[in-house]
Amino acid sequence: RLPGSGNVMATARVACEHAIRRAPMRIVEGWLRCQLTCSSGRSGGGEHMGNLYGVLARRRGRVVDERMLEGTSTFLVEAILPMTAAAGFAEALRGATSGAATSPQMVFSHWEAIDEDPFFRPKTASELEEFGDTVHAGQQRNTARELVKEVRRRKGLDLDRRIVVAAE
Repeated sequence: RLPGSGNVMATARVACEHAIRRAPMRIVEGWLRCQLTCSSGRSGGGEHMGNLYGVLARRRGRVVDERMLEGTSTFLVEAILPMTAAAGFAEALRGATSGAATSPQMVFSHWEAIDEDPFFRPKTASELEEFGDTVHAGQQRNTARELVKEVRRRKGLDLDRRIVVAAE
């Protein structure tokens, strides 16, 4: 051990802690890659594919690839879906497509940072002008905050809810 290295290590640790605290907070969310097959049926299948896309969109999913299997009337759709939205996905998909879409084959794909601060509060003059002094539920949809609140609710932790926002 070098003489004086303890002071350097302690100073470096404090500097790293300050840097982490000053950086904007972001949540990293796991995503699943899912393969779906949807038969087009006798009517061409446009309504089934539209319903499949609707279920994906409501759950923040994104279609990566879509192709028709040769010699069949079946579409193969490859999409990515957040893990938090995967619960009940197969049932919603079957219900929306009247059973034309099969159960999705899901496997972990990647981690993705949500580019929103879960603890955002307006501070600057331009933020206060745009959002007001508080950000209400109806003003802006903050996906990161919604995920944090859902985890806190599921674990039985305090939710920071306001019963009265603006009392007379």
